[in-house]
Amino acid sequence: MYVQAVEVGAGALDDLSRTICRELLPALRTERGFSGALSLVDRETETTLLLIFWETEEEAARPLPPYFAALLAKLGLPDPATYTPRVWEVDARA
Repeated sequence: MYVQAVEVGAGALDDLSRTICRELLPALRTERGFSGALSLVDRETETTLLLIFWETEEEAARPLPPYFAALLAKLGLPDPATYTPRVWEVDARA
């Protein structure tokens, strides 16, 4: 299993949460290899870390479809059209 880690800068956390839950997650569920996601929030710094899980490294590393760029722009990424999330291998899970 592999994960994309997407850090989203300061912003309105409630708006980010709604966008993630109502738009990004349903879109991700249609993607081959999608295995789940976690949204971690640091309310003190107003930063969100989005972890998107994929079955294979190839699925995690492939370029995101264009419609994801619009969703990632809503999350505050500086240039979502060219943004490539860092891919991590999941080493241990329970």
